[in-house]
Amino acid sequence: ERNNTTVRSGTEAIVAITVGSGIALEPDTGDEALDAKIRPHWIKYLRSCGINGQNIYQLQSSGMRDAVVAGELLWRFVIDPVRLAKGMIPLAIMPLESEWLGDFAYNQPTNNTGTIGGVDVDEFCRSVAYNLKSPNGKSEKVPAASIVHWFERRRSLQIRGEPWWAPVLTTLRQEKDLITAELEAAKN
Repeated sequence: ERNNTTVRSGTEAIVAITVGSGIALEPDTGDEALDAKIRPHWIKYLRSCGINGQNIYQLQSSGMRDAVVAGELLWRFVIDPVRLAKGMIPLAIMPLESEWLGDFAYNQPTNNTGTIGGVDVDEFCRSVAYNLKSPNGKSEKVPAASIVHWFERRRSLQIRGEPWWAPVLTTLRQEKDLITAELEAAKN
């Protein structure tokens, strides 16, 4: 995606079609008066709910891009003391690269549970915790309730996603090689 114009333009088209200008999120408590009271605070929160100040629409676009390119979206909910000190809602969304979810222990069962692809699962293969490893090498086990992990499930008990471009990688490589060869032949 980073160095193939076909994949990049295809990815951007998928993001544009799926997310567009953003998927609107509205309060819906069942009480219209309460919804009206919450709405201005909710809208203000969504304008900078990302840990680095991204708005919800920027997060949706980058999340969809991650789902297409890496095969999965991985977000962590964190409490940010800086936001709290500024009088903002301290809950923030921290988008993570899927590489943060490493294979620490592959399929090592303990008490009817196990870890598959960095995800701790229970006896029914439900996610209970995520083993994250940041680029600086710090490892941390995070409860599943603090993580949004979305991917297209193509198999019954699938735990990790697969890049949407994976089935055509060979074809894309051949296309690149063909174009390079044609350009070289034209130059010669």
